[in-house]
Amino acid sequence: MTHDICHVWTDAKRRDALQACARKAGLTLEPLHLGALTTGSAAQLAQAAQADALIVDAADMEALCATLTAARPEAGLQPLIAVCAVAGDFEHAARSGAHAALGLPFSTDALICASRAATRASMLRHEVQAQGGTAMRSPRKRRVARVGGACANLSALGEHTILSVADDASVLIALAAAKPDAVILDANNRGFCAMVLAQARRVSALRLIPFLAAGDDAMALMAEGAADVLTPDMPAAAVALHVLSACERKDLSAALQRLARDAAKSAAAASVKYDPVTGLADGETLARAITVLAGRSASRGKPTSLMLIGPDPVAAGQTLPDSAWKDLAAVILRGLRGLDLAARLDATRFAILMPGTDAQGAQRAAERLCQDIALERLRFGPERRQGLTCSVGVAAGHAEDASGLLPLANAALDEAIRNGPSAAHGRSMTAAA
Repeated sequence: MTHDICHVWTDAKRRDALQACARKAGLTLEPLHLGALTTGSAAQLAQAAQADALIVDAADMEALCATLTAARPEAGLQPLIAVCAVAGDFEHAARSGAHAALGLPFSTDALICASRAATRASMLRHEVQAQGGTAMRSPRKRRVARVGGACANLSALGEHTILSVADDASVLIALAAAKPDAVILDANNRGFCAMVLAQARRVSALRLIPFLAAGDDAMALMAEGAADVLTPDMPAAAVALHVLSACERKDLSAALQRLARDAAKSAAAASVKYDPVTGLADGETLARAITVLAGRSASRGKPTSLMLIGPDPVAAGQTLPDSAWKDLAAVILRGLRGLDLAARLDATRFAILMPGTDAQGAQRAAERLCQDIALERLRFGPERRQGLTCSVGVAAGHAEDASGLLPLANAALDEAIRNGPSAAHGRSMTAAA
């Protein structure tokens, strides 16, 4: 994938040196003169505004930011890569919000790393904003884990928490427990670092955390999945800038995941249909939920149970008013756990889907529900309350049996009603209870 990176320059010699470095690195940089931007060249302003990242001298960052903000106040600034000529430039770049820094003389490795980091941040920012999120850099204090003897000057991260983690067989467990915002590895121990990078991708608690490689052999670990490189000659301010920028990319990735989950939940909620009388989900929604939730439980090695609740024959011959059905629904809702789904299957049957609950647990819940319903006085009129008994059929199974849960629960309910009133009968996919 190619990215548009512009070099906003004022010094011709520095421009030529960076262009030569970019050619060696296999990168294309579009040169734009800062003077043309500040005087309002529409074409160059548009080009700068549409770039994925901008490279600019640290001393010129404020002028560039002011120019672009004035030209397009509605658009956020792209990630900036600051060219730093003296030690103070790195601190200035960090204060001014640069995403990466390039020291002099230019290095192809440093340019490749800075370009990757900045364009990655640009892509994440655009995706977050496209989904309605905000892409502001967090000012919160960070937790940075240094593994083993990782050599990097972290003195400029003084206000942040630096954790020391041993480089032994339990390193992934220690990191997952520490929950750092970034991890710094000792690149001189390349084999160990490659192992950590490979295995960290399989640990859900570590999947978004950026791992930075520090040391002379750090560049070699980029191919193994390192998020950035910290070289031994990198000033403390530059180290801090690169570490905190990696944390920002982690925040953006996490925000993107949250937005995706929220969108999925919204889509799922929009597809839910409700019973107009009780407000519970309807039978069509229940049928979809059985497949989805049973599959999630099975992926964790757990079964799914389904209860069907129906009035006993004593009450079946009379017509229940809507107020009684509403009260019955309220009793059912009171006993739900957070993962359970209650639904009105049809005119006289209710259902409770219980992901992760086995047959024994569902049977106990069904017996409690029968007792709760029997104790309730339902509204049969403005000034008339009356008791009602219901029986419950229970079915339990795994994801591969999900399509059979509803007919099995129906059969269990029929048997419970024959044994009623207030009976609970259960069946599993392998044997009848």
